[in-house]
Amino acid sequence: MGLNSLSGICTNLVENGLPQTTAIAVIQNATRTNQQILTGTLNTIEQKLTLTSIQSPALIIVGEVVKLHKKLTR
Repeated sequence: MGLNSLSGICTNLVENGLPQTTAIAVIQNATRTNQQILTGTLNTIEQKLTLTSIQSPALIIVGEVVKLHKKLTR
């Protein structure tokens, strides 16, 4: 699913004008008690993902809305 294409997604977004510093989040089991959230940028998310146990299916969120994560989870 999306995680298998994450590298291509990030590459395409950058090639089409988004800065490498654009925020991105990967969310597994959204809204469940075992939800996992990983945030980063288009140029760091793949590396960070290798250090977690997050697997498909997962949501991929891109853009400024990702920065609201900490504020909304208080």
